[in-house]
Amino acid sequence: MKISFPRIGIYTEVGVKFFKKLGLEVIEPNPVGKKLIEKGVLFSPEMMCFPYKVVLSSFIDALERGADTLIMYNSQGFCRYRCYYVMAEMALRELGYKFKMVVPKAKNLFSWIFKIAPEINKFNLIKIVKETWEDIKEVEKRDKENNKGDIKIGIVGEFYTCIEPSANFNLVQKLRNYGAQVDIGMNVSEFIRHGLKFDRIEKWKERKIAKKLLKGEMIAGHGFDSIVNSIYFIRKGYDGIILAMPLTCMPECVAEPFIKKICDENNIPFMVLRFDENVSEVNIDNRINAFCELIRRKKWRNLHLV
Repeated sequence: MKISFPRIGIYTEVGVKFFKKLGLEVIEPNPVGKKLIEKGVLFSPEMMCFPYKVVLSSFIDALERGADTLIMYNSQGFCRYRCYYVMAEMALRELGYKFKMVVPKAKNLFSWIFKIAPEINKFNLIKIVKETWEDIKEVEKRDKENNKGDIKIGIVGEFYTCIEPSANFNLVQKLRNYGAQVDIGMNVSEFIRHGLKFDRIEKWKERKIAKKLLKGEMIAGHGFDSIVNSIYFIRKGYDGIILAMPLTCMPECVAEPFIKKICDENNIPFMVLRFDENVSEVNIDNRINAFCELIRRKKWRNLHLV
């Protein structure tokens, strides 16, 4: 069995290490550049969001390099992402690839692992899961230690678009190159706790404000979390907020005006970046450079007006 999975930003090596500990051969996912993304775009519905195209491109590349088992997480939420593994499997089989699709969910927390590693001992599995959790926390700790800057920018939006450089043109690193401290509203450890419903106490004040703003209505996907994390960043004194979203992403489109309202009321610079295969990376570079300079000028002006 040769396993592969979509890239997950700075956590990719943690995933590789996890599957190797299970005794499996891993086809490590390559970064999805412009040339590789063309394959995913070619076999995706035109209006499907960019993360789907990135993941499909990654799967095609992995299958062509010998993978026979694909892993794709399903949050079982209300976004169309819930159907992505079904669509990807159908598209890949129509292209003639032979493989097995394994879909981890919060509801089958460990049973999916026994499908790919049936001989694994339960006690060893618990040990591996614990070590992997510690690896995730260590990756996040190292990232935080190297995250310094004279301005603080919070990134909210669709989860995969925020954490995977292939899906956002390396947004986080580019902002850091411009001298910003950059934090993502939901990292992988928070995403896991969120999926297992272990995060109800965290950010409860922000959740309360967001629910009141939405009058009790629900936004699918990560739209509600984007609003919650925007409020959190503002309360923590961040200098600017960026909404990173795939083009056509309905939940984030709904969240956008609420985030703008919150930022306007608190006089916090706010920018929306929409990603797909047709977006110019040069344009993204120019916009984030201008956004950083706008924040610096605002801080300088406020400092000299006091």
